Amino acid sequence: MSTSPAAASCLTIARDDGVLRLTKTNPKSGYGISIAMWQALTAAFEGARVDPSVRAIVIDAGGRGFHRGAVMVTELQPELARLGKADFRNLVQMGQSLGRLIASMSIPVIGIARAGALGGGLELLLRCDFLYTVDAAEFSFPEVTLGLLPGAGGTQPRRAVRRPTAGPSSAHRTTGPSHGRSA
Repeated sequence: MSTSPAAASCLTIARDDGVLRLTKTNPKSGYGISIAMWQALTAAFEGARVDPSVRAIVIDAGGRGFHRGAVMVTELQPELARLGKADFRNLVQMGQSLGRLIASMSIPVIGIARAGALGGGLELLLRCDFLYTVDAAEFSFPEVTLGLLPGAGGTQPRRAVRRPTAGPSSAHRTTGPSHGRSA
């Protein structure tokens, strides 16, 4: 997939000891999923898939660390009421394709949400193996107030498309014992 100049400028890609860190750098869209961001994330994950030196991927939002949803909606149509069936289909397909790509990675994908996430941004993070956040972070699916269901596939179980893991002991080795609050 070729990456447009806009896509290249909205995502900072850094490598450190086998960890690919993807930081959203698009403050004008509130660190949301614009078409350029979708292109940049897709290209980064496709590249990582074939790069054996990448052992883990971290997704973070710049600024205060809040992941907004699909700002690409307003890129397709300035007013929500003008979105047609084809627009919605395109949005859902774009979100689901990126989600499937993230979910199919054979390496750990870690999401960081210091302030929280909305809509498509939250669905993106739900596709990660691990999600790190703080107690004050806020998460929601505002599309449900419009009578819409989250459509990018982040609310579906991720393990359904993953290869089997080594078992519960491998999770304990990577995360250690749980000392956090239970849900």
